[in-house]
Amino acid sequence: MDPEGGTASVENLRQAGNGQGRMYIVPHAGHHVYLDNPKATNDLLIKELDRPHPHPR
Repeated sequence: MDPEGGTASVENLRQAGNGQGRMYIVPHAGHHVYLDNPKATNDLLIKELDRPHPHPR
């Protein structure tokens, strides 16, 4: 997904009431992000998993 589409998707989620959406740009990665830049992908995944999430209502 290009950054413009990612930004629009996150905004659409927020307007629909989901403020938890995030967009990350992984440098030096193409379609297969996890293969093209595994270190950056893993770092972002760990950061996201460590981020506090609100409890479901």
